[in-house]
Amino acid sequence: MRVHWVENANSLRWDRRGVFRYNTVYRPKRWALRILQETVAPGFVPSRNGVYSDNIVVFRSDEMVDAVNIGPNTAPSTFRFARNLWYCIDSPGRSKPSLPTAEKDGIYGKDPLLKDPSRGDFGVRQGSPAAKIGAHALPNAQN
Repeated sequence: MRVHWVENANSLRWDRRGVFRYNTVYRPKRWALRILQETVAPGFVPSRNGVYSDNIVVFRSDEMVDAVNIGPNTAPSTFRFARNLWYCIDSPGRSKPSLPTAEKDGIYGKDPLLKDPSRGDFGVRQGSPAAKIGAHALPNAQN
């Protein structure tokens, strides 16, 4: 099984078009992602058209300041969010993030039932609402 996960990370950062799919992000510090523009030199377009989908994001309200940090000279309104599960461990009612665009089919406040994250097992238990998303659900590379 191919597994992608981030534990205790500062953030995912975009400085140009990118896709972040089928990942499990566990307890990010400050932000789950950043939309940044590394340079405004002639010929560079604003950071735009990013896709953040099919991920599990598990966080604590005292660790993650905001879901997204948006820098100047970017085009956050062009980013797409879809089918992510967002879960705030210490306050499930605060799980729905503030995103720069509306998320399609997001899941908020439902425990993803991770197997044993304290020991590095980020798979999900049977009956998880995240059975089809996250690192454990990564489809074949050809998809």
